[in-house]
Amino acid sequence: MESRIALWSFIILFAAAVTAVPYSPTYNYGFDAANLVKRQTQDPIVVTKLPLANGTVPVRIHGVPFVPWNGVPGAPGIDDRGYCTHMSILFPPWHRVYLALYEVSEGQESQYVYILSPNQQVLFRLIQMIATWFTDPNERAFYHAAAADFRIPYWDWAAAPPAGESVFLPDFESEGIQIYGPNGWQYIANPLYSYKFNPLDPKVFSQGDFPNWTETKRAPFEKTDNRSVAHSIEHARPALQQRLYTLLSNYKDYGPFSNKYWGTATNQSQFDSVEALHDAMHVLVGNRGHMYYIQYSAFDPMFFLHHTMADRIVTMWQALYPNSWVTPQVAMEHSFTMPPGEVQDVFTELKPFFANSSGAFWNSKMANDTFHFGYSYAETIPGQGGSKSEDRTRLITAINRLYGSSSPSTLVQKRKRALGRRDRGKFSQLRRGTLSDDVSPDFSREPHVAASLATDDYTYTEWIANVHVQNGALNGSFTIHLFMGAVPGDIISWSAAPNLIGSMNVFAMKNMGSANHVSGTVPLTSALMHMVSAGGVAGLDPGQVEPYLKTFLQVRVIGEDGEEVRPDSVAGLCVQIASSEVQAARNERELPVWGPVVESCIYAAPQPGYWTHFLDTGWELFRSFSLSCFCGLGVNWSTQGRDNLFLTHTIPIHTRHTEAANMKLVRFLMKCANETVTIELKNGTIVHGTITSVSPQMNTALRTVKMTPKGQDAVSLDTMNIRGSTIRYFILPDSLPLDTLLIDDAPKPKNKARKEAERGTGGRGGRGGPRGRGRGRGRGRGRG
Repeated sequence: MESRIALWSFIILFAAAVTAVPYSPTYNYGFDAANLVKRQTQDPIVVTKLPLANGTVPVRIHGVPFVPWNGVPGAPGIDDRGYCTHMSILFPPWHRVYLALYEVSEGQESQYVYILSPNQQVLFRLIQMIATWFTDPNERAFYHAAAADFRIPYWDWAAAPPAGESVFLPDFESEGIQIYGPNGWQYIANPLYSYKFNPLDPKVFSQGDFPNWTETKRAPFEKTDNRSVAHSIEHARPALQQRLYTLLSNYKDYGPFSNKYWGTATNQSQFDSVEALHDAMHVLVGNRGHMYYIQYSAFDPMFFLHHTMADRIVTMWQALYPNSWVTPQVAMEHSFTMPPGEVQDVFTELKPFFANSSGAFWNSKMANDTFHFGYSYAETIPGQGGSKSEDRTRLITAINRLYGSSSPSTLVQKRKRALGRRDRGKFSQLRRGTLSDDVSPDFSREPHVAASLATDDYTYTEWIANVHVQNGALNGSFTIHLFMGAVPGDIISWSAAPNLIGSMNVFAMKNMGSANHVSGTVPLTSALMHMVSAGGVAGLDPGQVEPYLKTFLQVRVIGEDGEEVRPDSVAGLCVQIASSEVQAARNERELPVWGPVVESCIYAAPQPGYWTHFLDTGWELFRSFSLSCFCGLGVNWSTQGRDNLFLTHTIPIHTRHTEAANMKLVRFLMKCANETVTIELKNGTIVHGTITSVSPQMNTALRTVKMTPKGQDAVSLDTMNIRGSTIRYFILPDSLPLDTLLIDDAPKPKNKARKEAERGTGGRGGRGGPRGRGRGRGRGRGRG
């Protein structure tokens, strides 16, 4: 791996080559090379000026300076985005072709004949150029041959690092690096530490302090703070690994897997995506430096190492589920060439990447296989036997070994095998239903799994926080943290706090004003296993977990400026707690099998005047197109109405009707005769019509109906009856007196004992309800 990183570093720093030993008087080293030779210092040498950028290096395709590249014009009126596709069904294939721009060798052909034009083959040309600088014929021939085989290394930020090492490689941290080149071993500026602009254009990098920074930065508090970045990533890695493992084992449809857009047509049980996971690393690595901002991120040398890892995840997923690929989805955000509102599909042109000399562009159908670009990954190379079943088993084994260690499935499997050994009962200091700062476990470490969680049939309950929020809620990137128990007072310490369960990171651009929602997940099971072992909660069953989460789960938000933001001021923020019965893998040749996801309770940001943070079990939440979130049974109003099809007030509709206290909303609907509404059914069908009647079971009769089955054309009906148990969401018009939902219209109990019982459930002063509040070391991509 060290040799691969070294070669990669040298390629990035191709302009730093020298023509004499030990130094060249004509090359600008950024220091006094002659005096350095005289002193024979052993300290790293930092080159402060590197002419790296030129017209052929296409990092600017992704973001600034928002101008045409390679003669491919932008869409009319769009001058504030790069070509990159985000919140889009095209996110994986577009970035795959973007990576290929760097590494395709001249003359390499596939069934598409002409992959990239000669002036676009960056890596191949650089290695060939470097090879000519070696005077030894054998070395020169070696590097000439390497030009055809070399592929971008990937940085595996999810796999557990070797003992005593950090997942954030030392190759990223030192300003200087010793490297072998045409003139032997030399100290040069480390090109993985930063990219130096030569020159910097302050009009292009115009935001904040960026006009003053002549090199890319990470965590730029005073100077680049790679140590704090490394610490945050190390702490986040177990949760990120669990998310990746869940994506590979439980997300079988390309749509939810591919991108972070969350809408009414989205699979409501699958909030995560490879794009959301990718976003987390941008926010963690950048930490308000260049990687933190979409338009600047491609200039950080880690960008391509990170995106190659994302492409590797997509490639492994494709090998597991080969029959699912790009499906039609409306573009929610615009790019330089793609306006919003257009339907994107497998044939949509991936601009600005030409596929042949005739001017045709790549599309997702052409980019569905890495073979077309002449590379593969170690885990996805077909075996010599040619058996797809054996190839899949080998891939699953690799996934379990690399990414299963933090998964509750693996922990349950390990605990089941160890049941014959003595159970030491770790963390038994806690009293049931409590949480103490003195003995609270570190959630970034592997939990001790209590014997009670290792059932005979290897099943357990998985708990997840599904998070969605408006992409433009805070006018830039931001982070939503979930804690168990007291939140530390020092905001800077939050990303590495022991009781931080996990985070959802929103990777967004400023001044876009996007009301579209994005989603991600925070795994809760590992943290809950810690608390079961500690004695704080009895088990993972809903009756045990829900009250515990309602008491101790805390949500905090950090904005782009590093300051805390009140959750109730974050547009559309919703944290949905969900669970699923999971059959743990019995061995490393299997993946866990997930049962149906059950939505449990919704965290709603607290506001003055409301008495609970959680909605009752069984409530569901509809995506709002404006600033809206729930607070107990209250509604936070917005005046940004659009039309009757989209409700700007988030209204929960209860679909289980055994509890009288939850009948209030059903009674409201029963008074809505002659109102026009939109209903989404649990099978994805959208129904628009006028209410004739609603029963106490929420069975709904409609007239003048327009029904759109999922994936089909709309049909018109005179009347339609909908069973209440099939309804997912009611979408109500703004004209309704929704403020009446704040009024308690439930019949008052006459029985004194019943009154006392209901009063007692809320605690003193309560009103009922719950109380309180490849690693980059190794592998790279292989030649296909």
